[in-house]
Amino acid sequence: MQVEKAMPNSKEAEEVKIRLDVAQYVQLPLLRELELSGPVLILKDERVTEKWKGKAEECCKKVQLLQGLFDLHSWALDFSLFHIVLAIMGLSGSEPDVQVVSSVWVSLVFQPQASPYSPTQTHGVDRMCGMFPMLLVRKTASFFTCASSAQGVQPPAQERGIHTQLFQQRAQDFFNSVKGNIPSGPATLWDPC
Repeated sequence: MQVEKAMPNSKEAEEVKIRLDVAQYVQLPLLRELELSGPVLILKDERVTEKWKGKAEECCKKVQLLQGLFDLHSWALDFSLFHIVLAIMGLSGSEPDVQVVSSVWVSLVFQPQASPYSPTQTHGVDRMCGMFPMLLVRKTASFFTCASSAQGVQPPAQERGIHTQLFQQRAQDFFNSVKGNIPSGPATLWDPC
């Protein structure tokens, strides 16, 4: 009888699974984008302004503890991390409006001006690279893997401009990472038409 009491019921087991999924697909990637123990993203990128680094440092303190989807979603939007917003949409279990999904996909590729990687918010970034900041300004690192496997390097100086091959490779890496690491979620996430 005691064994039965120690075993979680299906509702409790489902809640634990959801929390683990949120941590894996949303919270860890968000923390990694902001802090990252290796020499990568916002806090470690010398081109990112102090304003964004300060916001990232403040947010990192909160993200160290388990958080709910609402707060994680808010922080992902604050930092224009739309690949994380897609992960949240995939985990939410609801069917988002087609216009919302389309807007997230557009914002994922064409970042808003209020973004840590926007040319207006960075130092020493070619304005042409700002058309696709997540692909051409953000340091090279996978979008969803563990911090220990992140490369965190900038392309060599001769590759920092917009070059077709570099853009194609980073776009391919980006979409493969997004596709392979976001829970399937509603069909509209992948086919908003």
